[in-house]
Amino acid sequence: MKSKLVLGVIVLGTIGIVAWNSRAQSQRGARVSYEYQVIYDFSNSDQKGQEEGLKNLNQLGSQGWEVVSVTTESANYAPKIWLKRVKR
Repeated sequence: MKSKLVLGVIVLGTIGIVAWNSRAQSQRGARVSYEYQVIYDFSNSDQKGQEEGLKNLNQLGSQGWEVVSVTTESANYAPKIWLKRVKR
């Protein structure tokens, strides 16, 4: 009786491991595609310009865009804001 119980636990455990492994493999197979966007931050350093810039970024965020980088070429150029989101 005890050996049947141990055998049953081993069989159920093996089935659980196989099911879990196949589920993980199917999730890994799903590829995610992204789309990208670059915007230039022309807002100036005053309070109104910063508020407008944040308003624009919040609007893009609500559309699924995420800031991934900000680069500047020099002090004379507006910074570039690099965004990405899951391709729709």
